[in-house]
Amino acid sequence: MATYYQARVSQDQLEQAQKDSQLEARQQAAEVSFWSVPEPEKPGLQSLHVANRSPDPIYSVKLRFQTPGAPPLQWEMDVGDIGPCIEFVYRSNNLKDDAQDALVALPDRALLSVMYYTDRDGRQWLRTAKQLLKTDQTWSDVRYDLEKALPDTIPDAVDVTAKVRIVDHAATCGE
Repeated sequence: MATYYQARVSQDQLEQAQKDSQLEARQQAAEVSFWSVPEPEKPGLQSLHVANRSPDPIYSVKLRFQTPGAPPLQWEMDVGDIGPCIEFVYRSNNLKDDAQDALVALPDRALLSVMYYTDRDGRQWLRTAKQLLKTDQTWSDVRYDLEKALPDTIPDAVDVTAKVRIVDHAATCGE
């Protein structure tokens, strides 16, 4: 009987250690976010914000966003790496369509649909407005799945870069 209880206690301890490990793995990922806000001095346009509120850097950050409409337009941005406790702000008038070499304005109805990045331990994450998911997919695989899920009438995403980005300390960090 004692052996049964010892085995049960060991099993419970193992399960708790696994849960703790999963929570620790999500901790940094949960401190990374993105959002958009209307630009007060430019009605109808918005700026993009990407924040790493963790005390560790994140790597290979990619954003994908789209506008509603007929047809909806899609953009992708390679943000690069973001240091600890940093927020990047991208003003809409500083986004450049790489293919057209022309500035693009991000309308206020644009939806940030997905963010992809790698954490300090080399794990890849997908963040949407509603979910945080660990993934084993590369960004190329994620892009393919996103394209496959859309109707053929929607044009492919346009790559954009930021001419200028504002770098600021994240309001809260590692708390």
